[in-house]
Amino acid sequence: MVMAVCLGCLGPIEGLYPPRADEPTKTVWLVNHNDWHAGIVVKMEDIPDRLWPEHRDVEGFDYVEVGWGDRDYYQAAEPTVWITLKAAFWPTPSVLHVTWFIPPVRQYFPGSEVIDITLSQGGFERLVTFIHESYARDGGGGTIRLGPGLYEHSQFYPARGMFHL
Repeated sequence: MVMAVCLGCLGPIEGLYPPRADEPTKTVWLVNHNDWHAGIVVKMEDIPDRLWPEHRDVEGFDYVEVGWGDRDYYQAAEPTVWITLKAAFWPTPSVLHVTWFIPPVRQYFPGSEVIDITLSQGGFERLVTFIHESYARDGGGGTIRLGPGLYEHSQFYPARGMFHL
């Protein structure tokens, strides 16, 4: 369901997508973890530090994935019916889930549907800038770690904006 919605939104955007045949491109991956969560994976070496410096919060990895969702639902070990309903129907605080890993995307997420998306350089830079701007900040402008994420090398961060369907 999430993949269908995301792909349905993936239409032409002049100068960003699809890239012209003669321009540099970057590949990102859209990972469908289940019917409720999807993530965007980016190759670490492709990310300009000035556009998304937080991707370097953990070093020594080849890829970084970011997902966005309801803060309570995403972080719950066992989401209750109430948390699920609240996440779906009420605007609630959101969270980023960031994961760092080394194996290729399909190998790291073997049970997930993975779609390759080729972006223009400008489209890629807008995407990673958008991710950078999605982190909520402390008074000094730094990111705030909420705690470990769902995978071995992952972290939750509060996100700007509210979440709901």
